[in-house]
Amino acid sequence: MASPNGAGSAGTHDIPSTLPEDLAGSPAWLGNLPRVLNDLGVGVVVWDGDLPIYISPLFSDMIGYSPEELGVGVPAGIECEDPGLWHLKGGPASAFPPFEFQLLHEFEWVLIHRDGHRVAVDAAAGTIVVGGRVETIGVFCDRSEQERIEGELKTRTMQQAALVDLGQRALAGAEVPELMDQAAAILTRTLDVDCARVLEIAPDRRGFAVRAGVGWDDLPIEVGAVDLRLRSQAGYTLLSDTPVVVEDFDEETRFNGPLPKVDGWIVSGMTVAIRGPDQAWGVLAAHSSRRRRYGPQDVQFLQAVANVLAEAIVGKSVQDALRRAGDRERELREELEAHSRVVVAAQEAERRRIARELHDEIGQALTGLALSLASLERVAPPELRTALADARAGMGELVSRVHDFSLSLRPPMLDDIGLLPALLWLTEHVLSTQTGLQVDLEHEGLDRRFSWEVETAAYRIVQEALTNIVRHADSGRAHVRCLVEGEELFIEVGDEGIGFKPQSVRPHTTSGLRGMQERARLLGGGVRIDSAPGKGTRVMARLPLHSCLPGTASAALEAAEAGEPVPAGGTSAPPSAPAKTGGRTIMVAALDQNEPAAFAGTGASR
Repeated sequence: MASPNGAGSAGTHDIPSTLPEDLAGSPAWLGNLPRVLNDLGVGVVVWDGDLPIYISPLFSDMIGYSPEELGVGVPAGIECEDPGLWHLKGGPASAFPPFEFQLLHEFEWVLIHRDGHRVAVDAAAGTIVVGGRVETIGVFCDRSEQERIEGELKTRTMQQAALVDLGQRALAGAEVPELMDQAAAILTRTLDVDCARVLEIAPDRRGFAVRAGVGWDDLPIEVGAVDLRLRSQAGYTLLSDTPVVVEDFDEETRFNGPLPKVDGWIVSGMTVAIRGPDQAWGVLAAHSSRRRRYGPQDVQFLQAVANVLAEAIVGKSVQDALRRAGDRERELREELEAHSRVVVAAQEAERRRIARELHDEIGQALTGLALSLASLERVAPPELRTALADARAGMGELVSRVHDFSLSLRPPMLDDIGLLPALLWLTEHVLSTQTGLQVDLEHEGLDRRFSWEVETAAYRIVQEALTNIVRHADSGRAHVRCLVEGEELFIEVGDEGIGFKPQSVRPHTTSGLRGMQERARLLGGGVRIDSAPGKGTRVMARLPLHSCLPGTASAALEAAEAGEPVPAGGTSAPPSAPAKTGGRTIMVAALDQNEPAAFAGTGASR
């Protein structure tokens, strides 16, 4: 073994198996210095020129050769001739003669062990002067354990970083197959294994389906079985509900061997269960083609990756369940809205039918009775004429009330000429005349026709809000604003009455409020109420105009009357068109043969 004193460079050196026996003397002049260095974990080699004259046991262990095999016949740890009390248990440290050491250089060296593996060492070479003798000395510190610890720390750090990345991808909503592919790649990269697989239990729980894998030439769709006799590693893992580690399948006795598709190639491996909330979902497997020992931290890392996959799988199942529930909710809501539209159309059709029967049948019958009374009055004796005149007057009042009731059920002008004339008739003829409520109507953009759904909903909301004012507000004045704003129809009905607390009124207990909200909701709009005790009330509604095609209500109402499906809209052309006069839009609404025509411009009206 050549002295490093002259070489001075790091490198790989073979240790000869024998040295000249005449040089294997005992350097008694070193005293207990070799023992002290050995206790410090430092291997020592002393050269006389280019030939070693002392090799410590620790250095021999580093390279796997004994001092005798290296040509040094005297045992290590040469002691003083008379140690005295220095070696008593608990006494002072062993004595060694004064020496002088001169460091020449430090370097990293790689030695070749007897079994062929490489041993990295930190080395220092110099001269030592003891008792007048000058020799070359080399000290060697084995770096293998340090490198092992550093390598293991590097591996654990890489595993933790990979696990964090996998978890973040799972939290970000990555697809489960993508996470499985990434997990298999992480295992082969950080666990120093040749292959990894994600196995899902088949629906019949008798086999596995490979969902992801790395390191396999062919990935079979169906492999193995959950064998109750514990024949496979994966089956044993599921049934024992514990991680299974195999250092060598040839020595395994718990089951016959690995999965059949890889039998004969896989030597070692470990598996853990991927657990669901109620039962195991599958198995995560990592295998190697060589015999190796897997430590507790390797198993913990494999289980941690499986846990991330389990959470992602459960989360995906929950998301799928929520999505299905949401889809079902939307279907039910659409069915409910469709049913509500049919109910509303049927209700309006029934109102129209009753109104027509009141006007055409009952109204005509009462009118006939009134004419008969008038005829009798003319030929009756004088003493009966006063009674007949009173009866005829009462009959006329009844005819008028039936006529008004018929119009309130479904005003014909709403179907025939549109929303604005119907609102004018409602505010002027019905409320102002019959109840004394003074209504200020402000409108803009109503000089055209809208879909029958929008016109009907707007009219009913205004009608219901004004009716509530008459009944509950204790106010003699109200205002109505009906404006087209972009693609919406904005409605506001307000008063300066006594007001109330909206939060104290439950919508399902008030049919009027519920009806307004339902009509707006069916069109994709909404109703909001602002009120407070002593500060009046405002009912505001917004109705999208694009929810239905423009047209009349006639087709929808007639379809409802006939029991046919209610169309989404009517014809594109309204039954009557506004007349243009001097830049202003004037709507002519014939309310009744006995009522004057109503004229409405685009400004404010009362």
